[in-house]
Amino acid sequence: MRAAEVEKAQYAEKQAAASYTVALSNGDDADEQRAEKVLRLASEALAMVTRGKRGLAATAQAMKNEVEKLDVEIAEIREVLKDLRQRQLRVARIMWADRMDKAAQEFAAVAAHLEATEKALGWTSSLSELYVPLQTPRGASCISEKTIRDKAYALSMEQLLAA
Repeated sequence: MRAAEVEKAQYAEKQAAASYTVALSNGDDADEQRAEKVLRLASEALAMVTRGKRGLAATAQAMKNEVEKLDVEIAEIREVLKDLRQRQLRVARIMWADRMDKAAQEFAAVAAHLEATEKALGWTSSLSELYVPLQTPRGASCISEKTIRDKAYALSMEQLLAA
């Protein structure tokens, strides 16, 4: 009979300790106070049955278990945040590459006008060995002297003089 009473009291105290640590981690003061009172009563009941100080050990173990659970959750959240940061950086890279490619295309249009004007004057190209890498995965990989020459060939005299 005494062993059953001790077991029942120990079980009640462990449940109360677990409830108390959950209330602590949730940060609800009212729940924490209720859980603390239940724990105190359960610990006193166990002490009466066993005449020992097992309440503190049970609370410490329950708190340790709760801290371990929180540590695991924190590690998981850190991984999620790390993955999100990588995704943000990939999106930012795509945006910057797109902006660079648009600027490079504008540059190519201006360079084509310069090339065509120099050709109309009978001069040699000042854009030899031109190479501008493009960043986005679609389309051409660069703007070269040939790209500029092809664009320049398509320009009319009126377009050259419209500057």
